[in-house]
Amino acid sequence: VSVTEIRKSLVPTSPPPRMPAGNGGEAPVLWCLLALVVVALGVDTCRLGFFADDFHFYFAHYTLEGVNQGLGFVGAFNNRLPKYEHAMEEIFVGDNVTIFRGLLRVWLDDGRLVETPFWDKIEVDPDSGKIINMYATFSIAAVPEELWKDLKPEDFA
Repeated sequence: VSVTEIRKSLVPTSPPPRMPAGNGGEAPVLWCLLALVVVALGVDTCRLGFFADDFHFYFAHYTLEGVNQGLGFVGAFNNRLPKYEHAMEEIFVGDNVTIFRGLLRVWLDDGRLVETPFWDKIEVDPDSGKIINMYATFSIAAVPEELWKDLKPEDFA
């Protein structure tokens, strides 16, 4: 994928295409998306072997403990957004770490477009090969408060 193609995908006229396959960074993203679906279905993902038992998810200003709380909370947040995407600008895949940088775009029901930069990081335990920590750093304040303010991590324990 060329830089020009990625830049073209960042034009906010409508949601651009998702991250192209074959760039070397899609596997951790797909695992995380799969995990969100599995949690939504009520399956204990720790038994599936993707995540360490002491998994932590640092999402905006929240610290979420464990897979069910972490991915359950984030899934609930995602479900409240009318239409959104993570436009990936850079992806770094290293030994036991994957880092994403990009732009979170949220199209609101009133037609406004809200954008905020994000930085995501996935850390894998080198001994077990399981995801130990995930970080999603962005300004949650850029998203209208009524979409997230009443979400409480303890509701997803």
